Amino acid sequence: MIIIKAGGSAITDKLRPYTPRIDVMEIIAEQLALIEDSIILVHGGGSFGHFPAKKYKLNEGYMFPEQIKGFSETKEKMEVLNNIFIKILNHKVNTVPIQSSACIITKNKEILKFFSEPISKIINFGAIPVLYGDTVFDEKLGFCILSGDKIIYELSRIFKPEKIIFGTDVDGIYNKDPKKYKDAELIKELSIKEFSIDIGDIDDVTGGMKGKLEEIKRIVQLGIEVDIINITEKGRIVESLQEDFKGTRIFS
Repeated sequence: MIIIKAGGSAITDKLRPYTPRIDVMEIIAEQLALIEDSIILVHGGGSFGHFPAKKYKLNEGYMFPEQIKGFSETKEKMEVLNNIFIKILNHKVNTVPIQSSACIITKNKEILKFFSEPISKIINFGAIPVLYGDTVFDEKLGFCILSGDKIIYELSRIFKPEKIIFGTDVDGIYNKDPKKYKDAELIKELSIKEFSIDIGDIDDVTGGMKGKLEEIKRIVQLGIEVDIINITEKGRIVESLQEDFKGTRIFS
């Protein structure tokens, strides 16, 4: 089994509200059709989830009644993005969307309950379950934003896949933010002991790359191989299933 994360920065234009990147979704669909292993796909919210969630401060939990409007708006926008992605994916593979808030309850932003049986059923039918970061109910905060990265950790713990692929809009982890520094160098292999490097990209309601690396560290500690690749480029997903690929491989 392989679990793949299609990052919000890759499948949407994060600078333009509610703007999907159809070309990237098509690239992903074409590559998933070439993979024989079972797959679970999780995608981020990008410009669909970030703007309303930040506007209503949803990740701080319930504080005032107007946030209920924001909770609903964020969920609606995420469903729009998921529907767009599902339609494109289904041209190449069979997928079934799963609304994260319908099967997950958190406590203080950490997953407390996860009803995963529908995911197993979908896999048994030979289809790809598709989950996504979303607004979810939280037993301490009322509600919060649950990132796709946290979902992937829990999926890893439950299903114990052979590999996790994190797809972003850059080639992997660099020694400094490649979007700001031209001399940034790609790190091909990285120990979880070396996560104190400058990685940038933390202005995000789910923690950005910093939050991603925290979840990756937990996944690697489960004994699961993790690759970070540029999912916007053709062939990168399939290449990461081989020994020689362009990206960053994380190990313990």
